[in-house]
Amino acid sequence: MMMVTTGSDPFSPKWTHRNHHRRGVFVQLYDDSTIWRLETELPRDASVKYRYLICSVDPTSGNVHVRRFETHLVPRQVPIDLAEEEANGSKEKVQPKIDTLGDIDGTIKLDKGWLTTETIMQFKFFDNPFSVKERIKNRLLYVKITTMNLRINAESQNLSSLLEESLSNDTRENGTESMTTYSFTEVTSLRNPSACYEQQSQFGCPYHKDDFLIFNVTVAEPENVAYLVDLYTYSSKSKEDEPPYHLGYHYILPNFL
Repeated sequence: MMMVTTGSDPFSPKWTHRNHHRRGVFVQLYDDSTIWRLETELPRDASVKYRYLICSVDPTSGNVHVRRFETHLVPRQVPIDLAEEEANGSKEKVQPKIDTLGDIDGTIKLDKGWLTTETIMQFKFFDNPFSVKERIKNRLLYVKITTMNLRINAESQNLSSLLEESLSNDTRENGTESMTTYSFTEVTSLRNPSACYEQQSQFGCPYHKDDFLIFNVTVAEPENVAYLVDLYTYSSKSKEDEPPYHLGYHYILPNFL
């Protein structure tokens, strides 16, 4: 992920990716902290209006995708006040101001991005679709969806052998990283009255009885992506930092969608 500013000059140089034109300036992360900084020259005779965006870049195509952006009707503004301060005899050094993404003067407005070259695949789980053994039927299940890149080694392996290589890998941390593809997975539960999409956790999202889960998976090449659905559950005697038990998995291939 990266921070981008867009607005009036000097925040409006153009970048191009496969005939898609956008205007913005990339901001650099400052000293491995949570502060992003951009150094640029500002006009002294005009105010500068700007907004912040959170973007990602597809490493394969170089396409830039907007993930979050500020939606205030009145954007941020660098006013025309430096020259006036000097004229009034002010010798005080202007202190740098740190902006907070989505927050302008205490009003928070941050929305999701929009689709350009990517695709959203939606998966719904409802009507208690999972069947498990009798001895664990009362345990809470966790559902996770991982995208798998079908392009990897496609020339030397058939689809079956390619997928079999990842069957023993429950999470990305355990080895499927090389198989995954550029994607974003967000999930929400409609049983929650304040439901909103959130990034899925390492071991997925809990599925309660009579729940309704919706996964939105953003991918760049849907025709080359398979979806690995994993089921997990925690032991009733598990410790706080103990990983869950992997119950099973299922593959969803692009030709079935």
